[in-house]
Amino acid sequence: MSQSNFIYRMLTNPYSVMAIAILCSILWGSAFPVLKISYDELGMSGDDLAAKIVFAGMRFFISAIILLMVMLFIDVKALKLKIKQLPFVFGLGVLSTSLQYFFFYNGLAHTSGMKAAVLSSCGIFFVVLFAHFIYENDQLDWRKFIGLIMGFCGIVFANWGEDMTFQFTFFGEGFLLLSGLVSAFGTFLAKRLSMEIHPFALTGWQMLFGSFLLLAVGTPCRNTEP
Repeated sequence: MSQSNFIYRMLTNPYSVMAIAILCSILWGSAFPVLKISYDELGMSGDDLAAKIVFAGMRFFISAIILLMVMLFIDVKALKLKIKQLPFVFGLGVLSTSLQYFFFYNGLAHTSGMKAAVLSSCGIFFVVLFAHFIYENDQLDWRKFIGLIMGFCGIVFANWGEDMTFQFTFFGEGFLLLSGLVSAFGTFLAKRLSMEIHPFALTGWQMLFGSFLLLAVGTPCRNTEP
């Protein structure tokens, strides 16, 4: 069995899909406390936007390099992009890395981890809602609508605690909602591009382009601070 066939069978097996989804949920959920701890350990204040932009850029730059190096062993030919694909991959990097995590990192610094976990999940609900208008074969019916309500209520109840309040600020909760909105548009673009580009290569390139933009914007501002 070839390597590509093995990966395809693994990613389409129902049990593998469930295991991967659970692992991704655990890793994504760990981002909130880890980032909060990172802010404290690195001495980043809530208003230090430049530091958070640079921090995000460094993380995604390293992640992109690791993923692209892995692709060298999986399918090196898949790393090659066509000239006409570059603007779209760069656009995906702007949406899914630069803008999404600019809003996410800065929004997280101005709200509690519990509220961030709830609001960041809005990106998933935005995808389901917008898909109704974008794809003819993915219409929103009463079952999906009830599922959305139950899913959101479940996230709220799971994260309910002392830090859970109904206070809303643009630079906190507002930024997290914008992060979810940008993420939804990035998801639709990624779905389209993944039909032509290997998903691993697409993720690596878009993170690399997105990290360059974050570093290009954040580093000069960081260097000019007293």
